[in-house]
Amino acid sequence: MSATSQQAGPDVRSEAGLTIVRYEKDGRTGYGILEKGRVTSIEGDIFGEFSAGDRHFPLDEVVLLAPIEPRKVYGVGMNSHGYRQYRTGAEFPEADPAEPPVFEKSGSAITGPHSRLVVQEGMSGISGSPELAVIMKRRARGIAEDEVDDYILGYSASFDAMYPEVAIRDMLAAKDFPTSCPLGPWIKTSLDTSDLEVSLSVNGKVYHQGFTRDFIYDIPRVVSFLSSRYVLEPGDVVLMGAMGREAHVDGKSADFVDRFTDLAKIRPVAYPKYQPGDRLVVRVQGVGELPFSVTRAD
Repeated sequence: MSATSQQAGPDVRSEAGLTIVRYEKDGRTGYGILEKGRVTSIEGDIFGEFSAGDRHFPLDEVVLLAPIEPRKVYGVGMNSHGYRQYRTGAEFPEADPAEPPVFEKSGSAITGPHSRLVVQEGMSGISGSPELAVIMKRRARGIAEDEVDDYILGYSASFDAMYPEVAIRDMLAAKDFPTSCPLGPWIKTSLDTSDLEVSLSVNGKVYHQGFTRDFIYDIPRVVSFLSSRYVLEPGDVVLMGAMGREAHVDGKSADFVDRFTDLAKIRPVAYPKYQPGDRLVVRVQGVGELPFSVTRAD
């Protein structure tokens, strides 16, 4: 179906915010604005000035891609009181001055909605967590916490995958591999992130569930800290960390698994493993659903 035409509109941003998608249609990719089941093309730069274009498509006639192609993905480890206590058996002091534990993934880790998370040969499966993702709008270096909002384009849903076997010896390598970071389905430019529900369903069953109110480090603190260590570029993604207490192993509660208090003591069994053929859905309240499948390489 061909796009209908009308005169390009004015700047479309408002206090209510936008839903920005990245899509493919007839072999062409672009950014668009999703509203009432219709995608309108964007003219201009989503990180700067842009307006509504003159091409319009029903949502079910486009292929949704990962909403951004970042240079880098940054993550925060165990960034919730409930999740940290569940994994370690220890409370995290409210006033603890420690820096957020951060890690990096390469841009090639990103994949989109309805995509494949590919398990490499030799790995027994993947583990991971549903997370709120923050998308950067401006170049940021050394910014204060009260400046962070001005540097954020919006928010999305994500899954931070890893290989438990590799994590025993090298947590960074365990997390950074192609397709290890499904992201989507779109970007919400305005969202109250103070108390959002974030969950993961596996084959229709909820495996993880938590709330952003449980963050140890909030978004301003995380982004400000990252900007003190790295140069954040437009489109870079910040994963806000796992939350919630629930986990499963082979369909059963993982409560029986011994706690660990040191990364060197992590046992692969301490994590649920999702296998080729499993269908996962991340849900972030106020954003939407991010479905993807776990597969083996072709």
